Amino acid sequence: MNFGAAKTYSVADFDAWLDENANRRINYALQFNNNATAVAEQCYKDFVTEKALSYEETQLDKKYPDFKNLMREYEEGILLFEAIKQNVWDKASVDTIGLEKFFKNNRDKFRWEERGSFINYSVSDTLKSEIDAIKKYAEKNEPKKVLDKFNKKRRIRPLLRRNQRPQQSQIGSGCAVGKKERFSHNNNSPLNFAKIEKIIAAGPKELKEARGFAVADYQEFLEKQWVVDLAKAYPVQIDQKVLDSIVK
Repeated sequence: MNFGAAKTYSVADFDAWLDENANRRINYALQFNNNATAVAEQCYKDFVTEKALSYEETQLDKKYPDFKNLMREYEEGILLFEAIKQNVWDKASVDTIGLEKFFKNNRDKFRWEERGSFINYSVSDTLKSEIDAIKKYAEKNEPKKVLDKFNKKRRIRPLLRRNQRPQQSQIGSGCAVGKKERFSHNNNSPLNFAKIEKIIAAGPKELKEARGFAVADYQEFLEKQWVVDLAKAYPVQIDQKVLDSIVK
């Protein structure tokens, strides 16, 4: 059996295929009641079909230009992905010295806005009538004293929150507050309120506080630098004939 001059299969190839497909021969023997001729013919048909399909797969790019272009695009896409991974993404993650230098040179991009430190109180319905007294007491006392006074039956629960960023009219989630107010009030429930401990002025972040953003920006920097280096190493040359064929 042969496919022109491209590929030829001998009896030895068929014999080797039979050895590799012993289970198939057994199944056919049962199906055809041990008729050796029928088994051989069916096996040979399977052998021809498999080899024909295998050969046809090698000819797809020759017979179908669109398929060839698609496969080339796919292959080049994988190569580009791997190149970017090695030269940009992975490098930004492991190059600690380069990241630190980049962060230092771009320190002004990574800053905290004005933020606050506050304690969030959640009061049960049983203390609803005492909410004003709780706020008044909490304004001048630390959380432990507030709990000792009002939480004998665990009806008030404080949750310590740190480094939440206050804006002109908001701090935390759903809590309206002005910069100079002592308490913020949860819009969803009047029994939930936050005591503002202090307002922290805007200032620069440390690398550990901005690492995610810094790595992302460093990746972008590395990619741009990589493109510049590639342009220097491999100047673009335009094949006018090919360009004209694409335009047509």
